[in-house]
Amino acid sequence: MRGNLGTSRHSPWRGRARDPRGRFNPSQVASRILFSLVLVAGVVNAASGGREPANLTSGTDQQFSPFKPCVPPLGLGYNRWTNARPPGGPSARWSHAMAYDVQSERTILYGGQPSTGPMSNETWAYDFATNGWQDMNPSARPSGREHPGIAYDAQSDRLILFGGGNHLTSVYSNETWAYDFETNTWTNMSPPSPPSRRYDFGMVYDSRADRVILFGGAGPTQNNETWAYDFETNAWTRLTPTRSPAPRQAHSMAYDSESDRVLLFGGAYTRDNETWAYDFNANAWTRMNPPTHPTGRWGARMAYDPRADRVVLFGGWDGSYSDETWAYDFNANSWTNLNPPSTPGGLEAPGLVYDSCSRRLVLFGGFRGPSNPQPYSNETWWYRFQGAPPVIFQ
Repeated sequence: MRGNLGTSRHSPWRGRARDPRGRFNPSQVASRILFSLVLVAGVVNAASGGREPANLTSGTDQQFSPFKPCVPPLGLGYNRWTNARPPGGPSARWSHAMAYDVQSERTILYGGQPSTGPMSNETWAYDFATNGWQDMNPSARPSGREHPGIAYDAQSDRLILFGGGNHLTSVYSNETWAYDFETNTWTNMSPPSPPSRRYDFGMVYDSRADRVILFGGAGPTQNNETWAYDFETNAWTRLTPTRSPAPRQAHSMAYDSESDRVLLFGGAYTRDNETWAYDFNANAWTRMNPPTHPTGRWGARMAYDPRADRVVLFGGWDGSYSDETWAYDFNANSWTNLNPPSTPGGLEAPGLVYDSCSRRLVLFGGFRGPSNPQPYSNETWWYRFQGAPPVIFQ
């Protein structure tokens, strides 16, 4: 463990035993799971008497918990984007990969296309509590690339990265890498039968199935393949559902843990506006056909907010660079345009994650368009979907 870089300040998981593959030992963490569930249940019930309703209007966030020092002070508001303005950070870029490491309470960023120079091979970590970025500079790492996929495997405590490439040279990858924040180590997993070389696909972690789910992409031809990766066996499996979305790239994907569905929106098929849901257990894609939805677009980003039980979508290209913020409710099969009073501006292919400690979405970078005086962004923004009454611990 590298000093406090790998220290989760108030995580009940810290110090858990692992087997030699790095996976959790259930018998040694069962009591901590029970403690966590009781604590979470108490917080939710104290706050709202049950499941919190979605509040779609701007207001003041007064959430308080002594167990969550990374929750910011009063007054940042909800349904509001806030420019975090950290003192430093990655250079301006787009098409990078970002995921949130729950164990270490860090947002991890890898690669992307910077405003100048070759494709990046940098690894950065963002700590909401200090509003600070750190260049991790690991000794070994994947080569520089744009549009790779990355997802945090909570069971193994690893970030899984796949593919990516360089559309300018038509060089694409099918490598699978795993990143351990605690040791600041990238490992080339070299599974025996990975998906073909590709970039600009969707990839998320299905926590109930304990699988990373990948869909689509281009290399350079677009496809509509569905794959699952199991870190424990280091194996990719081609899934063959009877129905799938059409071949596409640059679509948005997120995993809704309450509904146990992988959700997909849009993509560069015909600047699509379709909403799909994938059920791993049934190996089935379902087109949702909600009555209202965002305009067709590619390059938007989505993240799931478990407290609100909504998937939040931002940005993308729909004929212009969008600054819209939408929320999707799987249970109601409905999209809502949230219309926050301020936004990061129109962006394509930023990074977007849900930081479970701060209960905020964290966005970095993105492409503003060639006519913008600063086409590439290096800004870090926070978004709070909903507020809640104060939670006071006696």
